[in-house]
Amino acid sequence: MSRELLRRACADGGDLAAGAAARRELLAAARQAIPALPVFLQDRAARTAAAGAALGELLAQGGQPADAPTLRTVLAALGSDRADEGGVHLLRGALLACDDAVADEAAAALIRGAARVEDAAALLPDLLRPASARTQAALDEWVRSLGQTPRGTAARLVAASFRCAWLEPWLLEQSQADRPGRGAVGARLASTKVERSLLDALEGKPAPAAFPHPTEVHAALTDMGTEAAAERLVKLAAADNPPAEVVRTLGVIGDIRHGRRLKRPVETCAESSGAAGVLFDAYARLVGQEAGPALAKRAREEDPLKHLARPALVRLGGQHAREHARRPFEALTGKPDQRLPSHEDVQAFLRAATTQDAELFKRLLITFDHLIPATQRLVLVGMGALGLQEGVLYAEGFVRDGHRERAVGAATLALLGARNTASRLRDVALQGKNPESPNAENALIVAALATLAPDDGREVARRYVPACRKAGDEVTIAVAFALARAEDDEGLRPLTGDPDPRVRAATARGIALAALSRREGIASLPVMDHLRHDLAPEVRAEIAVARGVLGLPGAARDVVAALHGRADLLDAAGRGYGGPTKQGPNLLAVLGNTEDLVSLRHALWVAHAACTPGGNHFRPDLGQGRQRELLREARSKLPK
Repeated sequence: MSRELLRRACADGGDLAAGAAARRELLAAARQAIPALPVFLQDRAARTAAAGAALGELLAQGGQPADAPTLRTVLAALGSDRADEGGVHLLRGALLACDDAVADEAAAALIRGAARVEDAAALLPDLLRPASARTQAALDEWVRSLGQTPRGTAARLVAASFRCAWLEPWLLEQSQADRPGRGAVGARLASTKVERSLLDALEGKPAPAAFPHPTEVHAALTDMGTEAAAERLVKLAAADNPPAEVVRTLGVIGDIRHGRRLKRPVETCAESSGAAGVLFDAYARLVGQEAGPALAKRAREEDPLKHLARPALVRLGGQHAREHARRPFEALTGKPDQRLPSHEDVQAFLRAATTQDAELFKRLLITFDHLIPATQRLVLVGMGALGLQEGVLYAEGFVRDGHRERAVGAATLALLGARNTASRLRDVALQGKNPESPNAENALIVAALATLAPDDGREVARRYVPACRKAGDEVTIAVAFALARAEDDEGLRPLTGDPDPRVRAATARGIALAALSRREGIASLPVMDHLRHDLAPEVRAEIAVARGVLGLPGAARDVVAALHGRADLLDAAGRGYGGPTKQGPNLLAVLGNTEDLVSLRHALWVAHAACTPGGNHFRPDLGQGRQRELLREARSKLPK
């Protein structure tokens, strides 16, 4: 293995394209590169934070269990001088590659200070199997030495990721335990003993000292519960008139398999308290549209619990909810003083409406000028999403210079496939004093144009590229979306080579949105492979979404590695992927078919399901214990 290649792959700054190319070449030669690491780590080029990140990703993407002897040597050589030089990335990569086979050396390196404990708590994966008894004892002594300090709290999280059994009595018996930290520790520890004690308390046995009240038991199971806990809970929930807290907890840690077993209690429930509402909501959340028929029966006029079933049904949407979702609209007369449907009413209607509801939409549009802007946006974009061609005329009226909702009109035309409007969108996108300095609204029009006429979208988007850094993330995402839809690898290169990682991350998100909106056509973009080897973790995570959705080679490993990134990065909704908003639909999310995605973490799990046989049972509201269980399962199934 050439030391020069290792040096180029570890270079900090300089030519981004050359660095990514070197890291790609290094990964291709991983079988030769990894055995060379014990010697190369003494090289000056390896003693930077960028080098640690690059080599850590080499291990995460290319490491195998057979590399354990080499990685034990690497980890044994890490000292406290590595804390600021990417030591945590080397630890993370080694554990992702070899798990408990290198756990002893990884824990010893942590205790020596080879990584900041706060970084380790945020980035190290949970072991698939617990560390050895010797390592668990060493971590116990280390945590005790740090005391009741923020570093001590972080160290306890690290110990939980090593699955240290001595944390079980701390969780079960310490009534004064740090409550916020306790849930996170329990979720990582995944202790059968702790889970069983909590479940036993639900069935009448003495509760653990740290959880004296039933509400605390349920809250703990929400944080820590695994699939095994969901299995026991569903047995309690499937009884007649199940307790509300049992059902509420199952709704957080269960999945569709457990939800299906709630059908009988939903059909037979006679309890008129709020417990029935919790049951209906949990059933709808767990099984989705399958819940429609049973909830529709409970929403009938003669049912005494109709007032509890109807809200759950309307939130669910679909054909079974249509009758109830239409009601706020059926009495519309178009008079300005009439009570107009709220933003929430319109959202519910859109979830249930079909093309047969065109007349109701027309009636709503009569009152259009009296609706609040957020509801106006929903009405227009909703017509586009439902394919109501009556929306073309209204949308065309919006697409003119100076109209405050012209981007909404453009998105509606794109959703309706109104190709004859492409030239108009192109002209509007280039209007203004300086056509080469777009605002977010113009960029969104270009994204809409790219869905109708990719070549026209590419032409305008290329003119916007030089202004992207100054214009902001939303412009960059939209421009990258348009260029990716047009398969314009050359046009994307100035953005993927920008020295600012925020610009590169926004570019990667635009490509991911294009992949999610149109799964064919962009798989061959070479810039995707370039961004895959970017040093910035947010860039790698964004492009992992695109590669996973497209099912490219190695995508599953990339997605799983990205899911072991920083929680703040993964859980931030950001612009583009969608998520709840009080300002109406996120137009990039609508165009990218991602309006239901609430975070980068959620997008990565969607990508994982696309590139992995069998998919997964992830939901955005899933308890953190179940999320970590799914992630451990995903790691265990990666090809070796």
